[in-house]
Amino acid sequence: MIDSLQEDGISVSFVEVPDDLPDAVLEIYADGATRRLAIDRRRRAPYPGELGTLFEHRDALGRWGTPTLVAPFIPESVARLLIPLGWSWADAQGNYDLTLGRGMRFKQRVSSSPPRRSPQRSLPQGSGGLSIVRFLISTHRPAHHRTGELAKRFDITHARASQVLNQLMKANLVEKDSWGWSADRDALLQRFMEEYRGPGGTEIALYSLDPPRDALETLLWNYRMPAAPHADRDVAVSADIGLDLVAPWHHPTVVVVYARERSKLNLAAFVQADRASANLIVRYPADTSVFGAEPWLASLNERPLPLADPTQLIWDLHDLGGEHRAEAAGHLSEWLLKRR
Repeated sequence: MIDSLQEDGISVSFVEVPDDLPDAVLEIYADGATRRLAIDRRRRAPYPGELGTLFEHRDALGRWGTPTLVAPFIPESVARLLIPLGWSWADAQGNYDLTLGRGMRFKQRVSSSPPRRSPQRSLPQGSGGLSIVRFLISTHRPAHHRTGELAKRFDITHARASQVLNQLMKANLVEKDSWGWSADRDALLQRFMEEYRGPGGTEIALYSLDPPRDALETLLWNYRMPAAPHADRDVAVSADIGLDLVAPWHHPTVVVVYARERSKLNLAAFVQADRASANLIVRYPADTSVFGAEPWLASLNERPLPLADPTQLIWDLHDLGGEHRAEAAGHLSEWLLKRR
């Protein structure tokens, strides 16, 4: 933001203030007028539902200048809400919208996609470790978890479960007390989205002339849910259609389905396509944690269908790309972290 403004001949400088509330204060001089920005730096953009809780903080920052929220990436769905609520904003991708009063406004959007995932990884890899990570993110009750219980749930050794939890503790994502392990679910979800390498395995790209719901029903024509509620799921429906079966946050155009075996799916009803033109993607993942640690079901024409783990739906929305999917991913993230 500073580089861009200075390239346009606008003077920008840091100002020291005797207060630790703003993370920084910037002074901007343009058109014979001086304005200040009071910076509030965050590790992620707030979800839309969180903006209503920031009024008091915004007013406190306003003592030093225009309250300005800075994050690694701020999607358009959040950006368009910030300005009416009295915030300016900027992100590390070069996007910003600074409203400084008296007709002074600087605005730029050069990237509508979130930053690529960091090559530095602090999360455990492998289906067992990732299953624990997903479980800690998705499970709000109980708040504390025992190492042995997690090892038994995911069929891994006690030593491996302990190794995973200690790795997360070193990254300040979980903590341990006499009751067991508890997670900073918000921070853990953000780190998962930054570092997850994807499900791996093999992928088949297909095309259908049918609407997404009809295509999904045709694909799963031969599939029958396991009778036991906690049986290993061998099929899981993900974005876009998986999200639409839960809440209409985004109009689905692509069907992503995970499966353990090809025999479970009616692939012959579709034609092969390249990834760019496909509207039906079938994956046989190397990472089986995508199927989820807890049963999560939706209904399609009164027929129960298993959904992929919520974290996988969020990741797939970002992977498919697009502003509307990013907004839907934000809604799903907010719901996941706040549900009771």
